[in-house]
Amino acid sequence: MPGRTGNWGLRHAADPTELHAVISSLPVWPWMDVTVHALSDHPVDPGPRA
Repeated sequence: MPGRTGNWGLRHAADPTELHAVISSLPVWPWMDVTVHALSDHPVDPGPRA
């Protein structure tokens, strides 16, 4: 959108409460307009690294 700055970030959280805690701890939180897009696992993803 012209005249507006934006940023995308990827975060991993165990649940929505943890994600909210992480995002709301940011110094600019009071001025942020946050939209969360949940991602799903890909069928061929090998999973977490050991």
